Amino acid sequence: GLACFLKVTNSGALEPKVGLEVLGSLNSCNVATAVGFVLRCRNFDGAFGCVPGSESHAGQVFCCVGALSIANKLDKLDCDQLGWWLSERQLPSGGLNGRPEKLPDVCYSWWVLASLKIIGRAHWLDKDRLVKLSVIHSNCH
Repeated sequence: GLACFLKVTNSGALEPKVGLEVLGSLNSCNVATAVGFVLRCRNFDGAFGCVPGSESHAGQVFCCVGALSIANKLDKLDCDQLGWWLSERQLPSGGLNGRPEKLPDVCYSWWVLASLKIIGRAHWLDKDRLVKLSVIHSNCH
């Protein structure tokens, strides 16, 4: 599937790239530098922000986990800690949010589920609640 890879621009901002775009030129990237930057964006909770010290966010987690996966560096993660943070995104409704104290959203569901799948922890979510929510929302249209 597709994954995100992060490119640090001259201004220091992160630019997500689609994995297939990067795969053709991965050998020309300084993978060690990219991995180092990604790991500096990891927070105390095990999740990732856009830059070192910024708030953890599920969308950014997906990009960072995808980048580490492409670089074959998932061993640098504490997958249990990150899996815990991602699993905590599931709300009583069954939906998933992207950050603590936010409402559930379908986009966040993608980022969270995909990240959990990459690190082998998708089974940590309450599948029944997620399916129930999906059925409710599919009947609304």
